[in-house]
Amino acid sequence: MKKIMSFMVLSVFICSNVLASEEDLQQQINALKQEMREMSAYYERKIKDLEERIAARDHGETEDERHAHHEGEHGECRETHPAGHAHEHAIPGECHHHGLLGDRVQPIGALDARFVKTDDGKNTLMLHEAEVGVQAEITDWLFAFISFCKHRGEEVEIEEAYAKLTFDDWGLSAKPGKFFVDFGPENKQHFFDRRTITYSAMHEGLFGHEPWCDSGAQLEWRLPVDVYSKLSVAVVNGDNAETFGDGRDTVDNNNLPVVADWSTALRSELGVFRFGPSFSWGRWDADGKYDVFLAGGNAYYRLGNFDAQAELIYRYKEQPSGSGEENAYGYYAWGAYTVPFEYEYLKGIEFLAGFGQFVPDTGISETRYTPQLAFIFNDYAKFRATYEIRDRSPDQEKDNRFITQFALAF
Repeated sequence: MKKIMSFMVLSVFICSNVLASEEDLQQQINALKQEMREMSAYYERKIKDLEERIAARDHGETEDERHAHHEGEHGECRETHPAGHAHEHAIPGECHHHGLLGDRVQPIGALDARFVKTDDGKNTLMLHEAEVGVQAEITDWLFAFISFCKHRGEEVEIEEAYAKLTFDDWGLSAKPGKFFVDFGPENKQHFFDRRTITYSAMHEGLFGHEPWCDSGAQLEWRLPVDVYSKLSVAVVNGDNAETFGDGRDTVDNNNLPVVADWSTALRSELGVFRFGPSFSWGRWDADGKYDVFLAGGNAYYRLGNFDAQAELIYRYKEQPSGSGEENAYGYYAWGAYTVPFEYEYLKGIEFLAGFGQFVPDTGISETRYTPQLAFIFNDYAKFRATYEIRDRSPDQEKDNRFITQFALAF
């Protein structure tokens, strides 16, 4: 009997130890699983951060694209902007937009409807601008783009039509055709992606009410350095900018201006910095032969939901005295703050305040203030309202106006 009791006690002791060991092992297994999940999440975050840094270094991001990459204002899941322009400015690492004609061919367009005071003093709702076009990734190294534009009161025209050949091994690309000239950030964007409804007083004084878009050829080189740095050089006909022609392509100067633009971007814990100079030289020979020089510089900064931009351009015309032509300079700056919303029909509200000035040596200078409020509904629709305060001197003429815009892209 004692043997039986001893055996039973020993059995209970052994079983309790075994059960206790199994519980300890299960706890250790659970702890290891939790640790593995935490390590996996940590390394996934590290990998994503490294991928973003590599993409920013190899491909670069414009200031609006940087905004889009984090807040999604201008679209996170497409190869181009809503207006279709600038495949070369695509957001790195984002997915392709599947167009109606497939992944490689995509019809695009945009509409700009405004309620504004016209020249006759009446407040009018009007279709200010309409764009439609097609872009195509023909091969991995060949991209083609064409867009047609209709401005209010004008005929339909080809706004851009170019091909872009990319040679990734050398960081080079070549772009022949008609395109927005790389001269500072304000001139590179279609109206849908521009932060302000209208162009600055500086831009309108030097280039007119539309982008400087000319026919020619451009060579672009992304420098082999650790940060994003891009240098572009172009030769264009110069007929479609007020600085080198009449601004509406009706004066054939054959002056072939040379344009150079250099842009560098840095990203740190203090924010995103982007800066660069621009330069252009050409001959004016419509009513007299003389040299025209443009020199500019721009800077951009972003931290969280706040960003700011400034640009300065100086023009010098080397003409005989008394010719009536003037040298001039202009500058503009704006700051913006975006409040993101997680709401079904509204992605964010943007507050913007801008300032610009155009000062010729002779003639009428203009100073412009542009407070603005924008409602971003989604990647393809936004509503903006601004009150432009425009002071002209020396006549002290004021031409203030309230402008509302509904911009739609597809």
